Amino acid sequence: MAELATAAPYGDTREVDAASMKRNYILRASVSPDELFTFRKGALVGIRPGDVRMIEPVLDGEPRADLEIVGVYDDERGQIDPITDDGADGEALDAYGKSIRVSVRDGDLGNFDTAAPGVNQILPAHVGQPCFAKNDNTLWLTDDGGTLSFAGLVGAVNARGKVTLRNTWDIRQNWKNFGTAFTITAADVPIVDAGGYTTETDVEGALQEIYPLVLAGMTASKKTLTANATTITAAAATEALNLDTALPANARIVGVDFHTYTPFSGGAVGDFTVDIGTSGDVDALIDGADLFAAAVDGGPATIPQGIRPNKFFAAGGQLIATFRCGSDDVGDATAGAITIDVLYVVLA
Repeated sequence: MAELATAAPYGDTREVDAASMKRNYILRASVSPDELFTFRKGALVGIRPGDVRMIEPVLDGEPRADLEIVGVYDDERGQIDPITDDGADGEALDAYGKSIRVSVRDGDLGNFDTAAPGVNQILPAHVGQPCFAKNDNTLWLTDDGGTLSFAGLVGAVNARGKVTLRNTWDIRQNWKNFGTAFTITAADVPIVDAGGYTTETDVEGALQEIYPLVLAGMTASKKTLTANATTITAAAATEALNLDTALPANARIVGVDFHTYTPFSGGAVGDFTVDIGTSGDVDALIDGADLFAAAVDGGPATIPQGIRPNKFFAAGGQLIATFRCGSDDVGDATAGAITIDVLYVVLA
C-alpha cells in the first residue's frame, strides 16, 4: 500500500491501496456556529442522506448514524481549518464566493485507531465484519447503540492494532440495500448451473434439492471401457465403441476418469482423441481427450469437458466412446491403450 501523509493528531501515515478511487466533493463548512469542520489529511469523511456532493468529517463529540462514509480526505491543500463563510446550503466558499472542491479517496485505507479493549475493539478475528466511524480516525466494532455511521468492512489488523478499512462503492451500496444486518439469504443468490446438478435457480432451493441426496449416502457406480490398438480396428477416421452396458434410469454423471494409458501410435497416426457421450450427443461428457500426447500422471495430458459433463439421464442410456484420428485410420494404430471409467449415482 502507498502512504498518504497526515497531520496531527494521527501520528501515523494513512496507508492507501494503489487501486483506490479518487472523487471530488464540496466541503461542508458548518450547519451552525457551534459545528465547524476541520479537514485533516486522511480524515474519514461522509455525506448526509439525500446529499451527493458535500462532505464532512466524523465528529467525536457529535456522532451521527446517518452519514455515508465515502473514504478519507485526500486533497493537495492538506489540512483545512474551520471555515465560517458558508454558502446557502452550508458549503465552504473560497475568496471568490465559489464552493471549495476537494478530493476524497476510498478503497483499502490503513492505520486507523480502534477502541480500547472491550466490545468495540477491532481484532484480527473481526476481518470481514462491518465496522463504524467513532471519529475521523477511529473505528469501532459496533454502532454504539445506533449512534455511529457504517464505515465499511474490516480489511486487516496489524501487529500494532491498527485497522485497515475496506470502503468501496459496492460495499456502501450493499449496506444501503441490505441494512444493518449486512446479510443476504441463500434464496437471494441466483445460480447458473452449467453442470445440470439441480433444477433450482437459487442457492437455497438447490441446497434443499441436493442435501437430502447427500444425507442418503448415495454410492457411486461406474461404467468402464478398456480399449487398445487391438480392439480399435475400423478402417476409418472414427470408431464408436459402447462404454460398458447402458446406464440405468435416473443416472447422474459424477465424473470421468482416464487411466492405464499408453499413447496411440503406429502407421501414419499423428493425432488420436476420444469423445464420451451418447449417440444423440457424442461429446456431451468429454470432447476430444488427447490420446496421442505423452501421459501425465498416468492419463491423457488434455481432457476437455463437453457441454454436459454431469448430465442427468432420466431414462438411462448407452454411453459411447468415439475414437478419432485425423491423420490415418484409427485401426492403423499399432500401439496404445486406455481405460475409461464413468462414475455415476442413481437419484431417487
